[in-house]
Amino acid sequence: AAAVGQKTIDRDVFQSSSHVLRQGDSIELDELLDRWRRIGYQFEPTVYAPGYASRRGGIVDVYPVGSDASVRIELWGNEIDSIRRFDPDTQRSTEIVDAVVVGPAGETLPGLADRDRIERRMGLMDFASCTEENRDRVIHELGLLTEGHEIEDLPFYSGFFDEGSLLDYVPGDALLVLHRPTEIAEVAWEAEERAHGLRQTKESRGELPSNFPSSQLEWREVEERLADFRR
Repeated sequence: AAAVGQKTIDRDVFQSSSHVLRQGDSIELDELLDRWRRIGYQFEPTVYAPGYASRRGGIVDVYPVGSDASVRIELWGNEIDSIRRFDPDTQRSTEIVDAVVVGPAGETLPGLADRDRIERRMGLMDFASCTEENRDRVIHELGLLTEGHEIEDLPFYSGFFDEGSLLDYVPGDALLVLHRPTEIAEVAWEAEERAHGLRQTKESRGELPSNFPSSQLEWREVEERLADFRR
C-alpha cells in the first residue's frame, strides 16, 4: 500500500524522455550526454550497473535502466558507427545491435520539472515556524535542484517534482486483485497517520516549513485511482 501511494515520475514525462538511438543516427554528443544527466544517469570512468554512463573520446557506454545489458556506442564524427552490447565485468563486447532504448534512470528528475509549478509550490510554503538554518537549507537545496545540480537528499524533495503514481503505468484493461482490501486500507491509513504525526513534529521543531509538498498520495486519492480498474 505504501509503494502504491508513493509519488513517482509522471508517465508522460517518462515516455517523452525515453529515446531510441540507432546505428547511422547523427547526434550532438554533448547534447545527448546532458540529456542523460537530466534523466538521472550518473557518469563514471566505467559502466558497471544500470543507470550509469561514461565517455571516452568518441566512445560512449551506457547501461539503460530496464535493459539486460550495457551497450557501447562508437561514433564516426557525429554519426553512430556501431552499437554493441558488452559485459560490464569484463568490458568485452558480446554482440552488435541495431538500436538501443534509453529511458529515465530515476524516479525524481528535477531537470525535467515544470519550473512554474515548482515556483508555485515554493511560494505556498510557510517558514514562519522554521529555524533560520533549516529555512536557508531548504531554499538553497531547492535552488540547486532547479539549476540542475545533484544533492544527496533528493528523495526529501520528491513531492516538488513527482506527479505520477505506480498505477499510471498499469494498463487500463488490467485486472487488479486486492487480497483483504479492508486490511490494505487499514495499513494505508495507519501509515498516513504516522506520516502526518511525523510532519507535525518536524514542523513544531522548526525543521520543516508548513505546506511542504508530500512525497505520498493521500489514500483517498489512491482509492479513486483504484476505482478505475476491474477488480
